Amino acid sequence: MTTTPYPRTLAAWLKTLDAVVLPAAAGPYARVQRALGDSSLSMREISDLIQESPVLALTVIREANRSAGSTNKPAESLEVALSRIGLKRAEALFAKVPAAQPNDIPAPLRQLMLISSHASQQANGLFASRLARLWQEIHWSSLLFLSPAWAL
Repeated sequence: MTTTPYPRTLAAWLKTLDAVVLPAAAGPYARVQRALGDSSLSMREISDLIQESPVLALTVIREANRSAGSTNKPAESLEVALSRIGLKRAEALFAKVPAAQPNDIPAPLRQLMLISSHASQQANGLFASRLARLWQEIHWSSLLFLSPAWAL
């Protein structure tokens, strides 16, 4: 059995992680797709739906921060990230993400995403009201902390 060596540089890690297409749970994926076509919903409402799927949230945040380029200011919330890339671009990005029934998502990936969602909910419960200014940062850091491991 041959093993592939792990990347050693940040650029190599980013290239490796970009090459992996993670599946999103079919339920939240379908709700997001419907929301993107509903002109009566606000960016906030759509971002709340995207938040239900860690994979979709990661996709939006990564794309927004990748295209930040000249500003060098990362998107501090999903709503900002969605506004930055636009609904059409988000729709095109999500078209590349496969939707899968939860039982069809590999168990280790499902477990890591559940741990990430749980950490995010704990952060909301513990810190959201006391650290209102840092709420978004704590939330997204908790949700996406393990995201590089999702691809492994």
